[in-house]
Amino acid sequence: HYLASRRSIVCCDIDDQPDCNLTFHDFNFDSRQQDGLDSMGFSKPTPIQEQAIPAILQKRDLIACAQTGTGKTAAYVLPILSNIANTEK
Repeated sequence: HYLASRRSIVCCDIDDQPDCNLTFHDFNFDSRQQDGLDSMGFSKPTPIQEQAIPAILQKRDLIACAQTGTGKTAAYVLPILSNIANTEK
């Protein structure tokens, strides 16, 4: 039961649109990480990122599926790096 309560499953269709107007600043990433996103011009998460990042920031297990090129790698890596940065403080 413990494991089942910590899992999230996210699937995004290529036509999915974000539910709200989130920006990467809304995730409260480490300032170094946010500076990097800003310098590369990334301001709004894709639908898969919008749904996956909060789950990973909460340290939940995640299974996600979406088309190639939709930002799945960043959806996993950004919150993991943020969690690591927050443990260093």
